[in-house]
Parts: sequence; C-alpha cells; structure tokens
Amino acid sequence: MEVSDVEKHVDEFEKYIGIEEYLLKYPIDMMMDFNVENIKEKLKENILQLFKFKKLYLKSEAKFVEMEVLYQEVISEQYDWYKFEYDRSLSTMEIKEFYIQKDPKVKQIKRLLDKQKIQKNFFQLCIESLVIQGERMHDFIKVLKIEK
Repeated sequence: MEVSDVEKHVDEFEKYIGIEEYLLKYPIDMMMDFNVENIKEKLKENILQLFKFKKLYLKSEAKFVEMEVLYQEVISEQYDWYKFEYDRSLSTMEIKEFYIQKDPKVKQIKRLLDKQKIQKNFFQLCIESLVIQGERMHDFIKVLKIEK
C-alpha cells in the first residue's frame, strides 16, 4: 500500500469521525421520530430546528468560503517560496505536482478546509432531513384526517 493510499484512508476515516462528532453535538437522528401523541410538538420543533440549522449552515458556508480564499493564498505563497527562494531551480510543474501537495502549510490548511466542508455538508444534510420530516408529518396528518 502506498503512502497516498494510507493518507486517503485516514482522510476518509476522519470524515466519518467528523460526522459522528457532529451527530453527538446535534442529534438530528433523534429528532426524526414522531407519532400521534407528539405530532403537534414535533411540528413546532421542526420549524425551530429548521431555522437553527439554516443559520448554522449559513455561518458554516461563510467560514468555508473564507477558508477557501485562505487556502488559495497559502498555495500562492508557498508556490512563490518554492519558485523564488528555494535552493533548487524548479519548474512550475515540479512545484505543483510534487512540492505544493506535500507542503506542511498547504496540507494543514487543506485539512482544516476539509473539516469545514464536512461541517457545512452536515448542516445541509440536517436541513434536508428536517424538510423531508416536515413533508412526512404533513402526509401523516392527512392520513389521520382520512381515518377519522
């Protein structure tokens, strides 16, 4: 197994752990249950939770955009360093292919960017789940009315 395969596996594992961490902090899976006794309460809660997660998503997305800009700045700075200050004379291709990808600063900011993307995607998933739950509750109420 090559080093890049190991890094890819570790990255995938971290993504899974990141999602589990968010599920502990924001237990969206626990919010998805409803029945005849709690449907009114769940409808109110759904609206509040939807607002909460949309706000969290917007904050997370804004932070992600900022981090993308920072990531590009770090790549540019490191490229300039390798091009003009490094002891070796390197071609553009060598810098991009070999040095930038392995640069510790670039790898660090990329890891942070990936974590922010996980957070942003998690909040988007929560929003989608709450919207679907709202539709399910609406259908559930229709069925209850038909049965009466």
